[in-house]
Amino acid sequence: MLDFDRERVHVTNMTKRIGSKMKAAVEYVEKNPGCSKLEAGVAAGGTFGGNMRFVYGPVDRAIAAGLIVAERKGNRYALKVAP
Repeated sequence: MLDFDRERVHVTNMTKRIGSKMKAAVEYVEKNPGCSKLEAGVAAGGTFGGNMRFVYGPVDRAIAAGLIVAERKGNRYALKVAP
């Protein structure tokens, strides 16, 4: 299980804050490996609307921070927690 007691993750010469939605996305992926970006984003509290960045944003930030690994399978991504 990942340790979220630390508020910052070191990522190539900069730090990124782990927000509540980003943390929720990582926890969802940890419990449901192989899920899609949409599933993880909705589970993290993202809502559908005119702008999908609110759904995909926390997941994309977790991928950029190295907390989640996204593997392309066909036309979708399968997510898993980074080792």
